[in-house]
Amino acid sequence: MQGPRRDVVSLRELLFEPTPLVHVWACLFFVGFFHLLSLRAGSEIGSALFISFSFCYLLLSFRPVQYVVGWEKPPWVSVAACCFVGVSLFSILYTISGRYDPFSNDLGIILALVFPLIAIGKGVLLMIGLSGKAIATGPTLLTRLATSNSFVFHSLRIMFLSFLVWWFGFTARSPSSIDPMRAFIWTSFFILVFVAGVILDRRNRNVSISSTRSIASFSGICVLFFDWSIVSSLRMLDDGTVSSTMIEEVFMFTFIILVILWTRTSRTVDSTETHAALSLGFAYVIMYAGSISSMSASTDLNVTSILGVGHGLTAMAIMLGSKSISKRIAEGASEGLIQSADDGNDPQPSD
Repeated sequence: MQGPRRDVVSLRELLFEPTPLVHVWACLFFVGFFHLLSLRAGSEIGSALFISFSFCYLLLSFRPVQYVVGWEKPPWVSVAACCFVGVSLFSILYTISGRYDPFSNDLGIILALVFPLIAIGKGVLLMIGLSGKAIATGPTLLTRLATSNSFVFHSLRIMFLSFLVWWFGFTARSPSSIDPMRAFIWTSFFILVFVAGVILDRRNRNVSISSTRSIASFSGICVLFFDWSIVSSLRMLDDGTVSSTMIEEVFMFTFIILVILWTRTSRTVDSTETHAALSLGFAYVIMYAGSISSMSASTDLNVTSILGVGHGLTAMAIMLGSKSISKRIAEGASEGLIQSADDGNDPQPSD
């Protein structure tokens, strides 16, 4: 007798496989070490390393490469192969840049130009991940309770925004002890962000005559992420410290990657697609870190200011792109209802 066939994989199974975990630590080491080299030895070396190792993980997304040194191989084999390919690509790039002086500057320029695209892509990836889960399985009970009613959602959102402004703008102190001008700026900013979120949420919900739970949940999470991104952007441009900024950035990227992987837990298991998504995710993170490192090492801008601009671009992407993805969710929900009706109308076979 055969056991039940497993068509889905849990998020915990995706996250705690040995090889991906080792790559997470290796990726953190790569990013920190490459940035240190950019500061100490020159931005051209760091730029070449970031580009080489990002391209290495792009190669890992292809099926033949996965078969040889992919995510199902022992951790030391996979990481060692990535290091070998990354160092080889770096040697080629650095040799070329040594022979052609303008090319060495072009590497840093390439990373700087990629930064706004990657920052915008962060918001797009989040929305795509949320929409995939919304279409496949629908929102959880807690999400439905928080977002189904617009008045309840925005009441909860006021508390969320108030905490962000108190923590980021007032530095977790009493408003009475803050400079009056600073208090005025952050209070005005709070009102503007809240109104923008209300407009964004209403625009997303109105894409369907009968606003579905999936659209409401998707819109609610997007609005909360918009709030976080825009408030965090102002804080980083204002006086964000490097340590707290790095912790927040790691948390935000971890959250986005979890959302993308979470969407795969409702689908039929396809290890090739899952491993390709992991590879592209690592390539994305390394390229994003490289663009920040390149600009901070070669310009007078500090890391927090660059990240602040990136968060602003992420918020803009959510503001401009969430309506079209809400329409996609509405179409997916309609197709699901039609399919369910067709299944219910199928004649039952007679005995």
